[in-house]
Amino acid sequence: MPAKLPPFRDFHLPAQLYVGGVILAGVIVTALGWLLHPVTPDQIPTLLYLGIGTQIGALLPIRWKAGMQTVSDPLLVATGLFAPGGGVGIIAWLALFDGRVPGRGLAWWAFFFNRAMGACIHVVPSLLVWQITGPLWWTLPVRAILYVMMTVSLNYVMTARVLSYANRRDRYTESHSIRVSELAGQLGEQLELGDRECELIRTAGSLHDLGKIGVRDDILNKPGPLTEDEWEIMRRHPDIGADMIAQHSALAEVAPLVRHHHERWDGSGYPAGLTGDVIPFGARILAVADSFDTITGPRLYRQSLMTPLEGVDDISRRADRWYDPNVVDALREIHSLKPLELANRSQVPRRISSLRVLRANPWFGSLLTAIGISSIGDPLTLVATLVLIYTATNHDARIVALAFIAQALATIAMSSALGGVADKLPRKPLIVTLELVRAAILVATPVLTQVDKAAGPTGARWWMIIPILFVLASINAIVQPARQAAIPGLVPAGQIGKANALVVATTMIAGAAGYALAGAVLSLSQQSLTMLFWADAATFALAALIVLGIPSLGSGMASARVSGALKRTWSIATARPHLVIGTLAAFLIPISFPALLALAYKVAANGGQAYSMLEVVISLGVLAGSIAVGRFTAIGSMRTVGAGLFLTGIFSVAICACRGA
Repeated sequence: MPAKLPPFRDFHLPAQLYVGGVILAGVIVTALGWLLHPVTPDQIPTLLYLGIGTQIGALLPIRWKAGMQTVSDPLLVATGLFAPGGGVGIIAWLALFDGRVPGRGLAWWAFFFNRAMGACIHVVPSLLVWQITGPLWWTLPVRAILYVMMTVSLNYVMTARVLSYANRRDRYTESHSIRVSELAGQLGEQLELGDRECELIRTAGSLHDLGKIGVRDDILNKPGPLTEDEWEIMRRHPDIGADMIAQHSALAEVAPLVRHHHERWDGSGYPAGLTGDVIPFGARILAVADSFDTITGPRLYRQSLMTPLEGVDDISRRADRWYDPNVVDALREIHSLKPLELANRSQVPRRISSLRVLRANPWFGSLLTAIGISSIGDPLTLVATLVLIYTATNHDARIVALAFIAQALATIAMSSALGGVADKLPRKPLIVTLELVRAAILVATPVLTQVDKAAGPTGARWWMIIPILFVLASINAIVQPARQAAIPGLVPAGQIGKANALVVATTMIAGAAGYALAGAVLSLSQQSLTMLFWADAATFALAALIVLGIPSLGSGMASARVSGALKRTWSIATARPHLVIGTLAAFLIPISFPALLALAYKVAANGGQAYSMLEVVISLGVLAGSIAVGRFTAIGSMRTVGAGLFLTGIFSVAICACRGA
């Protein structure tokens, strides 16, 4: 239960003037808004509807992954656009009751301050954007954007003003908050929480003592120990600061960190007496940073109590009692000390960002670049070969299907026969050699197939493309696993998942770009097929050069078996359902591949270019679906796989139902 906020009389004079000024300003702007733009009778039903919705949003926040979120702010914006001035001012005063009864659960000054602040940040912007006139189709979005920008800016300014008063009254608070903010950010980075989380913790560190605005000067600056009554007043400051911060929607996630930064791991802290994992992780970091700076930094009335290393040792002795051992270990590591030997630790909510993985692992970045370049080239050859076959065989979709069959057979045969070669041979020379072989084959392909003569059913040697595709697919069946197997040697164990996700995303995006490039080439050049083959060859050669610059990609195990990959996979019982479903999907879904090329030539004069654009759309859809599925909790379940296959079938039927398909 949060501590009761202090009465208004306990505030120092600048804080009293500020709070009183905000309340007075809220009354004045609401009255001014009513005079400039009063509510008309026909607006009352809609205004009442918006007011009820705003009140429900304030009373019933929505549980979200980042905490409890309210929808009152968007509704207030909608109210301000519908009834600027007096309408939004009245709603801001009357419809933001959050369940805390004034005088009991919330101090009266805070009750009026919060509503006045809401009125100030909504009435003024609503009146300003009301001046924008013109057709609704463009004025409404412009008004909404400007309204939100002004509201957020005003909220920031008013919050910053509170902070300036808090720092002005206590010279120690400002420098202390700066140091705590910096150390908390360093601890977050050491714990690999991700850039956004670290920024939130830094912000919380700079605001963690904001609530001292509600503590009397004689208590804050007392040189000796505090009495029990004075401690009771001091313990209120986390709640005071958190309640003020919570009024700023952009800082809503910071409020819990500020509220609980004085909690202790064993439950002996305040204000709520939380224990262990119940304490927000960011608050646990602030607790260590705040305590460390308190015992190592100078105060107004004394010098530093301890040196930095003495401070680390003092906090280490309280690990698992006052502080989270994981955070204490991070503090020790920053000071080049070994972690504590404590068992049964809680889990650190690490959030590795993609940018951090790339910055920390430059050789993985090189491999990812090579994969991306190579993935751009793959669609070029696919489009060129399919267009070559389809036009040279007088639009015979069966031969197109034969090309896909050749690729599939090559992948199956090579994966079964040599699928383990990436775990046995040195990967770097293996990848470089095979990439250069692919480049050489593609350079020779226009000559071998006589592309310039492949027009009509008598086109010369177009059939050579089938064995070429077989060879290229065989090489890819070795290169792709070799690249994937190299990733664990290039990034730390905790970043492998993010690295794999980066590879998948890069492959998808680069593939979409490759199809778009193929379409552009087909529309611009008479020798477009030759150019596509040579461009793909250039991507393989460039990828080989990039991989050549990586010191090592690992060499696997000399005892690893080269063949039998499929049999070894089948021996894993939990993998069998996935293999069966995957096999069925791999059989059914590709049935549409030749049909897609035929459809492109049916609906467009330049069928090759149309096919490329269809593949771009498919690639973007796969990327969007991967992002969406990545947020599902059941991402690895057969239920998710079944839902994906079902939706694929539904959309396939929809395409068949379209006219002209």
